[in-house]
Amino acid sequence: MSIVAASLSRRVFAAAALAVFALAAVPAMAVAIEATDTINIGARVFCIDYRQPVMFAKELATLAFFAEGRLERVPARPLDDEVDPTGAGDAFMAAYLVSRSSGYAPVPAARRASEIVADVLSRRLS
Repeated sequence: MSIVAASLSRRVFAAAALAVFALAAVPAMAVAIEATDTINIGARVFCIDYRQPVMFAKELATLAFFAEGRLERVPARPLDDEVDPTGAGDAFMAAYLVSRSSGYAPVPAARRASEIVADVLSRRLS
């Protein structure tokens, strides 16, 4: 491995560790896509309230183009009515971690966690 590649790898892993706390998701994902060709790329959640939807869709389409099939999408299941989402992120992470520790791969674990959270939130409606 060259010095440049090793340095880039360290930066990619450091970026992944910091992404949850400090980095913007789309640029961080773009760096990971450019720096690797074997890992799948994704983000747990995007706050769409702070983004113009058409531009956000264009950003994701651009990432998908350069990721060559490595960009994963796990949509949230729509609910029939508005519900207080307090704790939904924590519930997602708990369900995701339980799924991963039970042997699920990352994307199926995220899909399973998304379904579990939707079920929990839909119970708040009844």
